[in-house]
Amino acid sequence: MVVEIGILQWVVANHCEAKVCKEQMYLSN
Repeated sequence: MVVEIGILQWVVANHCEAKVCKEQMYLSN
């Protein structure tokens, strides 16, 4: 269960980072 929570947080963090990167790229263009 601890591993599942860790993976969940990792996926959420990567999703948020990707979203921020896309937003920054969109604003810079």
